[in-house]
Amino acid sequence: KGNNTKITVKEPNGDIKTIKIEYSGFKEDWLYPNYNNEYKKSITYRQLDDSIAYLAIHSFWYGKDSIYSDFSALLPKLIKQKGLVLDLRGNKGGIGSIAYEIAKHFTNKSYFLAGIGSTRKHLPSYKAWGAYADSTSYAAKFIRYIPGMKEYLNYYKDNVWEYEKQDTIFTNDSIQKLLMPLAILTDYYTGSSTEDFLICLDNMKRGIRIGQKTSGSTGQQLYFEMPGGGRCQICVRKCTFPDGRKYVGIGIKPDIEIEPTLDYYLSDSDIVLEKAIKYLKRTIH
Repeated sequence: KGNNTKITVKEPNGDIKTIKIEYSGFKEDWLYPNYNNEYKKSITYRQLDDSIAYLAIHSFWYGKDSIYSDFSALLPKLIKQKGLVLDLRGNKGGIGSIAYEIAKHFTNKSYFLAGIGSTRKHLPSYKAWGAYADSTSYAAKFIRYIPGMKEYLNYYKDNVWEYEKQDTIFTNDSIQKLLMPLAILTDYYTGSSTEDFLICLDNMKRGIRIGQKTSGSTGQQLYFEMPGGGRCQICVRKCTFPDGRKYVGIGIKPDIEIEPTLDYYLSDSDIVLEKAIKYLKRTIH
């Protein structure tokens, strides 16, 4: 804070421009604006043509009653569509239960599965004892290798896990169903409970994913203060698909992967959305 710097950029018309950046201590506003906006509403809806609608869910952080009521209010329009674009780009997540409630409308099955979560077990004494069972460890070399400590070896290697009970989400026939062809848009900002939502749709075998890989994070952070006033968040929960597929640190890969180019960012076109519309038109006609 209080320092300034200058950067040189080439504008779309080829002109060279120098921009002065003033570090004010507040969030900078000169970044690419696509994800610099704080959405004032949870959902955006628009009709693309007479048979395809566009529904963007910007966050699952809003109050459960608010976001679900916004979604429910659109059901009379959504249920009439022959195809639906579900845009989850920029949705960094929120509350999983909200995602599950909305997911219930996208299947005619009586239930579907969520991801499997686990967290590492750290028992310091067991970890210390396990070191004696690893002949390559300093403890074993310093004292001696103790075979009897082998049952604690995985604690020493940080490989003991507490698994959560897997969620089975039940639905019923009274819920209005959105069973039309579905195109789901994702990018690197799609994360946390939004990935939980995608896992549910994957388990239902619903929709085709188009765009970029997701962020690959469960979003369950451990918050702590850093020396000098900084703050840090570390992901402490490991999740997988119900069948064991990994996505943390990897991302959920789309069926049709599209990496935006510089020309894409400099234009007004949305090639990911355009691809989704073309897919739906081929599917419903």
